[in-house]
Amino acid sequence: MRFRKSERFQKAFKKLSPDMQAKTKKALSNFASDTTRHSLWYKPVKGRKNIWEFRVNGGFRITIEWDRDPQSQELICVLRNVGSHDIVKKSP
Repeated sequence: MRFRKSERFQKAFKKLSPDMQAKTKKALSNFASDTTRHSLWYKPVKGRKNIWEFRVNGGFRITIEWDRDPQSQELICVLRNVGSHDIVKKSP
């Protein structure tokens, strides 16, 4: 799976503690290998079209959207934001 990081995701990731950065990387690795993995709780964000979320842990989420490379048509996972569960409600 190919990821593209938004500026917002990159800024939010840098603000995380080293421990949360490591957990985020692990969640991304798990997501890349199996999006149906139960522990991720991958699901659409209510009230937002084409935006999805999955868990880093009980209180942290990653929000994404799907895009295609215009030349190769390869599916790309765009990392939108990472942080507390509230990001899903306020700024996915």
